[in-house]
Amino acid sequence: MDGTLVQLNRNSTLQYPNEWTGAQRDVKLLQGEAFFEVKSDSLRRFVVRTPGGLAVEVLGTAFNVVQRPERTSVFLQKGKILLRQQQQTWEMTPGEWAEFETRRKTIRIQAADDDLWLAWLNDLFVFDDVPLDEIARIMEDYYAVRIDITNPSLARQRFTGKVPRQNIHLVMNVLAKTMNVKVLWKNGKFTMQPHE
Repeated sequence: MDGTLVQLNRNSTLQYPNEWTGAQRDVKLLQGEAFFEVKSDSLRRFVVRTPGGLAVEVLGTAFNVVQRPERTSVFLQKGKILLRQQQQTWEMTPGEWAEFETRRKTIRIQAADDDLWLAWLNDLFVFDDVPLDEIARIMEDYYAVRIDITNPSLARQRFTGKVPRQNIHLVMNVLAKTMNVKVLWKNGKFTMQPHE
């Protein structure tokens, strides 16, 4: 409508009007992940709202937003954005990542790597010292499958690497070999357990 480009990741939902009215361009990321390249418009701000109450305000920039029930994460690639939650405002600069915890209404901002946050645009998963239980949650969201980890210490093991996203069986095979775990597929779900 206005030249803004949006790329949605799998299992993501974005709500927007048929045409812009008023002084701002509002969209709502209901779930999932989206990368925005916002066309500059000095008369109308572009605002991404999330169900948890966080608003991301921009004039012209490129950024990524991940909406999950428990948190919203924002990565700023270029430009400048403001994060708003009720009466609080935070400003982000390029190369920063912000995480807003929905329940506690807290936010933290820190430096981040483009490769980690934008890998999905190149059809890759990139993990940097990520616990296996978090990887399982990401896989569940992306592929809409269930993954059980049978052992709490296994769930805490960490993984670093890049994996193509085309096929969950490939991803699970990479995890099985590099983390020395057994992966079983039965009744429509994966189970990960330590090798015996």
